[in-house]
Amino acid sequence: MNKKEDQYWEEDYLDMLERAMKEEAEYVEIPESVLPENMLEKLKNVQQTDSKKKKIQLTRILGVAACFIGVVGLSLSAVYFAKERPAEQGIKNTEAIVSEAVSQEVNEGIEKESKQIPVSAKSYDQVYQVLKQVYENGMSESARIFEMYDYAMTADTVEDGVSTGTAELNGSISKTNTQVEDIDEADVIKVDGNYIYYYNCSDASYETYSIDIIKVNGSEMEKAGEIQGSGQCNDFYVTGNQLILFQTVYDNDNTITKILFYDITNRENPVLTHTLTQDGALSTSRLTGGYLYTISQYAPYQLYRIMEDESENVEDCVPSINNAKVEPERIIIPENPDAAGFLVVTAVSLEDTADFKDYKAVISSGDQFYMSKENLYIADTCYAEEGEKDSTQITKLSYADGTIIGEVTGKIDGHIGDTFAMDEYEGNLRVVTTVSIYEEVDSEEEQYMVRMEPYAGISILPIGQTSTTNALFVMDANLNVIGKIENLAEGERVYSARFFGDTGYFVTFRQVDPLFSVDLSNPEKPVIVGELKITGFSEYLHFWSDNLLLGIGNEVDPETNATIGLKLSMFDISDPENVVEKDKIVLENCYSQALYNHKAVLIDPKKNILGFDWSGNYITTDDYKNGYLIYGYDEDQGFTERIKSVSDSECNYFYNNRGVYIGNTLYIVDLNGVITAYDLTTREQTGQIKVN
Repeated sequence: MNKKEDQYWEEDYLDMLERAMKEEAEYVEIPESVLPENMLEKLKNVQQTDSKKKKIQLTRILGVAACFIGVVGLSLSAVYFAKERPAEQGIKNTEAIVSEAVSQEVNEGIEKESKQIPVSAKSYDQVYQVLKQVYENGMSESARIFEMYDYAMTADTVEDGVSTGTAELNGSISKTNTQVEDIDEADVIKVDGNYIYYYNCSDASYETYSIDIIKVNGSEMEKAGEIQGSGQCNDFYVTGNQLILFQTVYDNDNTITKILFYDITNRENPVLTHTLTQDGALSTSRLTGGYLYTISQYAPYQLYRIMEDESENVEDCVPSINNAKVEPERIIIPENPDAAGFLVVTAVSLEDTADFKDYKAVISSGDQFYMSKENLYIADTCYAEEGEKDSTQITKLSYADGTIIGEVTGKIDGHIGDTFAMDEYEGNLRVVTTVSIYEEVDSEEEQYMVRMEPYAGISILPIGQTSTTNALFVMDANLNVIGKIENLAEGERVYSARFFGDTGYFVTFRQVDPLFSVDLSNPEKPVIVGELKITGFSEYLHFWSDNLLLGIGNEVDPETNATIGLKLSMFDISDPENVVEKDKIVLENCYSQALYNHKAVLIDPKKNILGFDWSGNYITTDDYKNGYLIYGYDEDQGFTERIKSVSDSECNYFYNNRGVYIGNTLYIVDLNGVITAYDLTTREQTGQIKVN
């Protein structure tokens, strides 16, 4: 990497960092020391140091900023940075009990239910020994990688394998944009036939939260009730007469996820019925089949203390459920534990919310999660030593009727940028990855690399240079690779992916945007059948119809790679071998949360609605604004703007505006407490309420 490329990565990292910090500013005040401009100044100072000091200083500077964001959202700990060196082979034999890094002594007594099932521990001491070995073997210099994990970026597919992502209709009521039919995802806004529920973020101190309940009837709106609390509020669900709210609580060095169940039969007076807790920061959740599934990431801070004095209680490094330690037999040890931390997975029946029906703790730092109709997949990135490919270990859990069972683990080359890159179809798992190979560089000018992961993730790599290619893998029910395509788009990375039955589509980018079409009809022999190269890139793909694929992304200048603005593309996929960008529109100086959060998109092709928030200098180059946009699409006229709103609030950055509809009324909700109603036929504003 030359000096110009160094500058390119620095500036892009700081741009991404600034966006992430703006998101976090919704909840906390950013310390002055980690403001983007101060980070840039510190980076400049690092450039003046000698090469030996530069690596340490750069890692600390960027790590502090990235970790600040991660701690707010996910309470990441340094123990999660103890990533293990991946195995020499792409796929390990599933008979292995634990990784090569774990000693034979640790393996003794581990219970194996069958050849390919991840093992359960027999004692807390055994769990501690595994954590200790993974930690000690993983903390090599090249394994000290700082990561910023995404908030609950997940992806699933519908039963027939078509990833619709559509805001499905229940009568004529919008629902959260998810990737799997009948599997709901938590969000900051929900709607039923008579009420809108939303997280009111108007409290600038972020010491309290409020879920406002608004009764609506067309243009008529009034506040019916609210749920208030102290601390940080996360997303929530509304199902029937229940509202389920997630809250993050910090207790000394520990982070706890609280699940609060409210009876909202009387919307004017919601009643808290039960509160459940699980250690760790909330990663994601799902609601399906009458059960709530919640995943949290737990970093055992006590591990350091116990390693220094092994007379301490080793169970102190194990996560708790409702203040009781997870039993050893409920702790799952994957084939290759790669980090000294846990994912806590719980299930609650909506008919009995007084306690968890089942729970497991997986030794893993998995950062991507995908739920199909039958299985939950945890993807855990394993960064490589010099000259080796990074890899991803996938752990498969079944969850039938709220019973969580560790099924199998497998490993593939590369890392997964987003769970849209995973798809289960006819018993097989299809995965798209970006494969990176890290090389040390002797030149003092080439001492580090800041890598922006797809969908706003940031990795600060060991000092050196990284080359990339991309791959697609097909894995069977036992997570053995049965088909693959490798060495695609050298020097690029995957930005988005979507699967439609026997066909897959994914986008890579460096200077132009290749949209690849893959024939998966023979899972053992997947074939690239088409490649469309256009300017810009799509961050989110969504099937508009059987023959049309919508892309939401950025347009860029092909000469400078500078971002021009938000880009909407409609691809004709009637012939996968000859995909065509049928229509496009570019909104200059415009940014949207839709680029990295699919739940921020209101989309219903049947009603010809495509809605998303916007922010930036979209209206005037002199003033930063934010608001909401509704577009329609016609194959003859292309994209047409139907409704455009501008928020009056003194902006809390990108994601304050959401759109929902009930019947023929669109409600644009400014999460600072202003709701505006529009008639979807006339497109005229019909009403407004200011809650605060």
